[in-house]
Amino acid sequence: MHNDTMTADSMEAVSLLQDQLNKTNQQLEEMFAEAFGVSIGDGFPEVEDDYEKRFGVRPNGNLMVLFGVQDREMLADNSDDPPNISPEARVMAEACAAATAAFLRKLTPSSVYNEAILEDIAAAVFNLSAAQGQIECNQLPEALHFVMEAKFYLGASHGLLQRREPSQTTSGRSTEPCP
Repeated sequence: MHNDTMTADSMEAVSLLQDQLNKTNQQLEEMFAEAFGVSIGDGFPEVEDDYEKRFGVRPNGNLMVLFGVQDREMLADNSDDPPNISPEARVMAEACAAATAAFLRKLTPSSVYNEAILEDIAAAVFNLSAAQGQIECNQLPEALHFVMEAKFYLGASHGLLQRREPSQTTSGRSTEPCP
């Protein structure tokens, strides 16, 4: 009987965590759209075309931009010691880092806050991905930790978005804080 209760409790906990993960992911998508005027799911043709020519697959350009945030850091950390990264991984990382740079260059009007907002949103994406993996492995405390980290980064991006001049948000209005 105790095992049945634990299983039911565990299933309820998984359901609650998955619900929080989904809500946080929705907030992330809304924050990205508010900050940059495009959806994460939107294409970024100039980046996607080049990537497809080089690697034979067509990526999601704006998601590639978020991956590039982390890749830029990884490339910078390994610039003095190239053997830490395989040549194939370096080429892929450089392509994503180039997508991030291109994305930041095309934002108008530009703002000193754009890069920091993008970094926080990218950190939230990676934390939500880690949370999903922990849920799938039934590591619920760890999953909760990663969901909370994602919320922290979304809160930070929201704060930066508020500091950015109101005329630079895509709608010209302030956004609601992330719960």
